[in-house]
Amino acid sequence: MTMNYANLEIALHRGTATSYVVDLRCSLPGDEAEIRLSPNDRCLAEFDLYALGTLVNDSAAYGQALSASLFAEPALREAFIKVRTTAAALNVALRLRLYIGSSAPELHALHWETLRNPEDNSALLLGEQLLFSRYLSGDDWRPIYLRPKGTLRALVVVANPTDLAKYNLAPIDTNAEINRACASLKKITVTTLASSGTATLDGIAAQLRDGYDILYLVCHGTLRRSEPWLWLEASNGVTAHVAGEDLAQRVSELRERPRLVVLASCQSAGEGNGPAANDTAALAGLGPRLIAAGVPAVIAMQGRILMDTVAGFMPIFFRELERHGQIDQAMAVARTAVRSQSDHWMPVLFMCLYNGLLWETDGIIRSTPKPFEPEMVLIPAGTFLMGSDGHEQQEQPQHTVFLPAYHISKYPITCREYTEFLKRNPKVTQPQGWYLREPPAGKENHPVTSVSWHDAVAYCNWLSAETKLPYRLPSEAEWEKGARGTRGYRYPWGDTWKDGCCNHNGYDTTPVQVHHVGASPYGCLDMIGNVQEWTSTLWGNDRERNYFPYPYRSEDGREEVKPGFYPILHIHRGGGFKDRPQQVSVSTRGIASIDSRVSWRGFRVAVSYL
Repeated sequence: MTMNYANLEIALHRGTATSYVVDLRCSLPGDEAEIRLSPNDRCLAEFDLYALGTLVNDSAAYGQALSASLFAEPALREAFIKVRTTAAALNVALRLRLYIGSSAPELHALHWETLRNPEDNSALLLGEQLLFSRYLSGDDWRPIYLRPKGTLRALVVVANPTDLAKYNLAPIDTNAEINRACASLKKITVTTLASSGTATLDGIAAQLRDGYDILYLVCHGTLRRSEPWLWLEASNGVTAHVAGEDLAQRVSELRERPRLVVLASCQSAGEGNGPAANDTAALAGLGPRLIAAGVPAVIAMQGRILMDTVAGFMPIFFRELERHGQIDQAMAVARTAVRSQSDHWMPVLFMCLYNGLLWETDGIIRSTPKPFEPEMVLIPAGTFLMGSDGHEQQEQPQHTVFLPAYHISKYPITCREYTEFLKRNPKVTQPQGWYLREPPAGKENHPVTSVSWHDAVAYCNWLSAETKLPYRLPSEAEWEKGARGTRGYRYPWGDTWKDGCCNHNGYDTTPVQVHHVGASPYGCLDMIGNVQEWTSTLWGNDRERNYFPYPYRSEDGREEVKPGFYPILHIHRGGGFKDRPQQVSVSTRGIASIDSRVSWRGFRVAVSYL
């Protein structure tokens, strides 16, 4: 099932002691238009956390106050309305992602799912035309390869310690929870951990090693100093208090993490259709920690939700998910189905999947990469410092850039990977030193060199056609973030030069796996030394004048090759094996004609996060 979506990201970052910077960016299907607030139009929002807290029992009033704070500035309100209107005119759903930066963790506690429409004060997140998620960046950079729909498996865990009464907690109706979960997951193979003494932290981790797409966890939870704790079981069946961070750590250590975790509200024995146990704030607080551990999507309840609401929501959510695999779309349908319930806003979706897919569809995302594909690493969405504060003029000013999540190849493209492309494209010029479209002996794992910008783009186009993934050259901003991370390092490994971290001051390339000690914060190698690397970013057609000075803005034309703009100079990054120690940093920019082929320049590839 293929659908088009308009994509809107609202990012919140700490601005001052009392305000937050609000960034808005939008992309539309087919690139018909692009809407964003420019850096000069950045808006500020102030949230009165205490005042909002007094409205927590009135979701409509709470949502109205929250929306008034978020859309207080006219520029932001007008931009949001324009995006919604444009999506409606194109007859496509609007995928709305709320990104809360690491500088503003307190905003996670707000009930964003109560937001009201700034135009007419109606509930914003009801209906199938607006798909909402709290979009988070995981700290785990391993790529997520989705499995085919038919192989999905779920692990249902119900923790019901025998001594809950000791802590003034009612026992959980284990059979009711299992039946509810199985009814919701009816077309997915289910394994349960629910007998006394099996729902332990070790037991859950051991079972997950067998490979499950969904973890459905039912247990009591509490908050201690704002940190979530779970009431799991010890091996003898009594309570084991487990920090949410410990569960997240175990999940992060798995080779295959669940694609979706559902932190379900538990029904205590005898409660019937009443509210769930009063532990949901703890389970919702666990969501961001599981995303940071590498789980792509987490559903939790952020209030004492009625069991009738849960019983109506969960089966519809999984029914919709089974139809098309879109997590946020299934969430929107299920929430709308229980709209008559006063607590319909309580289910919350945390997600770091850019396209919302739980499984592969239409062959676009594969469970296993092809043999000739480069190894990729995930660069999470977020801001980083770009440029230099005290070096070449063309690297100034140093400034903050926000990038959506993307993948970039761990190494420069190697001769081995380039060989497959050359053999299938006889019209492409083979690099200097190659014979019969084969690299020199012993250089299979060296970066390919003597390739022009045109050659590199042709390789990306071929790889995209072979894999059905949109491979491309990275922009210079993507390259720099992959090289320095979010701490503003001067070199991939830190701020101080260290010999042995890269191939420099030499006479030839080295294998790409050699300099592990010089890896970037994301695990990319050879970001400094070995070879210069082409990017997609334009310099212009005059070596003496940069057509696109900093600050970096992807929408100002620097990422577009226009007809008649020739000869075109493009930016390359990273330096090469000939450069002297400390001569090149992660912010160093070089320029070259797109037709040039030299023995110290290669490239790596990127792909937007799917």
